[in-house]
Amino acid sequence: MESVIEEDIVIVGAGIAGLTTSLGLHSEVRRVRRQLLLEALANELPSGTIRYLSKVVAIEESSFFKILHLSDGTTIKTKVLIGCDGVNSMVAKWLGFKEASYTGRHATRGYVELKNPHEIEPMFMQYFGKGFRAGAIPCDEKIVYWFFTWAPTSQGEIRILLLFSPFLFCISK
Repeated sequence: MESVIEEDIVIVGAGIAGLTTSLGLHSEVRRVRRQLLLEALANELPSGTIRYLSKVVAIEESSFFKILHLSDGTTIKTKVLIGCDGVNSMVAKWLGFKEASYTGRHATRGYVELKNPHEIEPMFMQYFGKGFRAGAIPCDEKIVYWFFTWAPTSQGEIRILLLFSPFLFCISK
């Protein structure tokens, strides 16, 4: 007989939305790097709450509990299930959500860590144009978060975006 792990709350995946939701169940706006936020949120949760790199293959209901079956053979019985398992979420399918669809927008984001302190005002800057939106906000005296979204209107614009995507990724590191 297989053993069943029992937890009050289980988070499948570990996205920011799921972690903040789970902290709300357990318990000032700041600008922080994503990894630091994820670590801070995860550190506030009971051990065993987050199941990193877990793939849910089936979900059952049993009274007030959800029973999760993972691809590695693990079975988990939980009172609360928070799905942070990505765009093809088994949790979302189980809840009856529609499949994700292409919205027509592309996006990239990142942060720049400078050698010397910048002199950017500590405010959110956002710029709009025909089919695009870009913005930046300083996180501290040396780090600036930035983003760029684009809704291409032609195949040529899509090719240009794909051409520049590696460049945009490189400057985000």
